[in-house]
Amino acid sequence: MIVRYKEYNSTRKQAKNLKKSDDLLFKDANTVTVKASHIVYVKNATIFLDLIVSNNSFKKYQPYCQINKISLKKKMLKNLFFLKKSNTISKGVWCIDNWSYGYFHWFTDVLPRLIVANEVDDSYPILLPNSLRKFSFVEESLAIINQKAIFYDSTINNKVEDLMVTSHTAHTGNYNKHIIEKVRDLFTTNLDHSKKPDRHIFISREKAPRRKIINEIEVQEVLLKNDIEIHYFEDYSLEKQIQIMHEAKTLIGLHGAGLTNMLFMRKGGNVLEFRNHTDSKNNCYFSLASELDINYYYQLTKGNSENTYDTNVFIDLKQLQEVLNLIN
Repeated sequence: MIVRYKEYNSTRKQAKNLKKSDDLLFKDANTVTVKASHIVYVKNATIFLDLIVSNNSFKKYQPYCQINKISLKKKMLKNLFFLKKSNTISKGVWCIDNWSYGYFHWFTDVLPRLIVANEVDDSYPILLPNSLRKFSFVEESLAIINQKAIFYDSTINNKVEDLMVTSHTAHTGNYNKHIIEKVRDLFTTNLDHSKKPDRHIFISREKAPRRKIINEIEVQEVLLKNDIEIHYFEDYSLEKQIQIMHEAKTLIGLHGAGLTNMLFMRKGGNVLEFRNHTDSKNNCYFSLASELDINYYYQLTKGNSENTYDTNVFIDLKQLQEVLNLIN
């Protein structure tokens, strides 16, 4: 095992507009322990479905592949998978888990692990299931950073002669500050840094299948009066999204993957998150802003569900203007 980054405690910066009555929403995220990041090498390994097994020791490397534990029934089904035909890969690096299919998790979980691997040996291509190819941001991001990849067929066994396995760099929704800053640098180093960021961006979820702003038309009217641009990032290439965010001073959006794009902003910028008024669990964007040295603002919203992932919310326009006045 090679330990690349040591364990440490991270203390987050408070929201710029924090109200005493909202302390409990951020309580569990104010200070966290960021575990050590390490690498292990597995010789003669088999990747089947989403698990790694050593053919020499039959050891399963589940913590590197799964966020949640697998049930006994599922383990038995996976073991039967060994009977299927196989493909051979000479070498590769494992950086994914069963949550890697989302934009947020790709940039904040997978790519930090890849950075750690490349710091040790950048000759290993990243191993990815073919199913990840349907997400354009995967191959676009790998092309931008010149990262080689091998896409494998997950319906058969894939034998890997030399497998580098990276640990998670932090529990998902948390970040190793040193590594997440390197993710930002990786995508923005070649951009123009001479011009100060001066754009104010709102990322709309109007075209998303769920988690929308009920009164978005009225919200957009307020934003436009404050010289804030309206964008639909699903219509843009990743390269265009990065360029817009590198020029942005302020990012505004409803809790969702669009806020991940603060990764491409420069230090000292502002983020305003519209968040569910009862949600004290999903502080991933509050934490990300702190680790990237971006000022975090929030506005609580009431939705038609207690479930943050599904709720459609109503935004108080008077409160919105008050928060915008603070940011400006």
